[in-house]
Amino acid sequence: MEETKAFKEIGGHLMNKPFPGCEMHVFKSDSFYECVARHSTITAYKYTGTAPIGSSQNDPEAVLDSSLRCLLISSYYFYDFELPITLF
Repeated sequence: MEETKAFKEIGGHLMNKPFPGCEMHVFKSDSFYECVARHSTITAYKYTGTAPIGSSQNDPEAVLDSSLRCLLISSYYFYDFELPITLF
């Protein structure tokens, strides 16, 4: 990546900063990148609707009720702005 024309034009470079769990590998080596890939659990996608809203009586897959209370744990409220909401 550092050798690309676009990167060179802006003077870009990778920072030689330790990555947790991969300190024993030489920076920018194949083993370093493999280690980083194995320790990085991120996604390029932003999943939404992972907490279905409903009632335990009519929706067996519902996790939250309409007041955002967790149906499985009493006295627990769910605060997340990725709830499946339809805007009209």
